[in-house]
Amino acid sequence: MGSTSSALKMFKLNAGRYPTEEEGLMALIEKPATYPENKRWQRIMDRVPHDPWNRPYQYAAIGDSTKIDRPPSWTFDGMGLYSFGPDGISNSKGNDPDDYSSWDESSWDRRSSFERWKDSPAAGDTGIAIVAVLVCAGLLRVWHVRASN
Repeated sequence: MGSTSSALKMFKLNAGRYPTEEEGLMALIEKPATYPENKRWQRIMDRVPHDPWNRPYQYAAIGDSTKIDRPPSWTFDGMGLYSFGPDGISNSKGNDPDDYSSWDESSWDRRSSFERWKDSPAAGDTGIAIVAVLVCAGLLRVWHVRASN
C-alpha cells in the first residue's frame, strides 16, 4: 500500500492532480485519455498492485474534502487505497472491520515484506522452491568451507 501511495503522489506531481476514480490505478500504467495535455506523463508502475490476498487494491479519489464519506480519523489527501481484506468483500468501500485501508492505521499490516509474501497465495509452490534453493545454497557453502580446510 505504501509503494502504491508513493506512485500516486508521483502521478500527482507530474499531472498536478491525482487520477480520477474512473482512471483508477491504471493511470499509473497507461496514459489516461483525460491526462492534462500540457503535462508530461510517465509510466510509474509495471502492473496494478495487489493486496496480500492477491487481489487488486481499490482506489478512492476524493476531489472535495467537504464531501468525504470516510471516518473522521481519515486525513484528507485527495485519495485513499483499500483492500477488501481476507474475505474479498467490502460493503463500505474500505470501512468494513476486516478491510485494510490507507486511512485506518489500525488496519495496516506491519509484518515484514517477506512475512507478508510468505503468507500470501502468491507464495504457494514458489515459496517451497525458494526455501529449497536456500537450503541447497547453505549446504553447498558448508561443503565448500569443509573442502577448503
